[in-house]
Amino acid sequence: MVISAGRAIDDEDADAVRKVAFGYWAAFNAYDPDKALSYVEAEYRRQCDETVRHHIGLVESFRVKLGLTEEAPPAMTGPDEGEMYLTMKEPLGARRIHMAFRKIGGEWMITLTEQVE
Repeated sequence: MVISAGRAIDDEDADAVRKVAFGYWAAFNAYDPDKALSYVEAEYRRQCDETVRHHIGLVESFRVKLGLTEEAPPAMTGPDEGEMYLTMKEPLGARRIHMAFRKIGGEWMITLTEQVE
């Protein structure tokens, strides 16, 4: 069991959250917006579809690969809700990424991806 910020997440859920997070970014690096969006919860997908497709298009046009590392392990933020922080390395530097997740029907889905300071 991983404990972060006082909230415990069991190892199985932590691994599942990591799989979703890194799968999403692997799809970015494969320039595959449909695959990336398959990790995103339906309501959030409607909000971010165009933006994700645009950003993947930019990544592809410059032929770059994003490097992602786990900054902080997944943590629970509420019942069936979690978050994690990643560091993204890109050609112009590094960014801190916050991702939020919700367990829906036994499956973890992305509900938010944002750059934070």
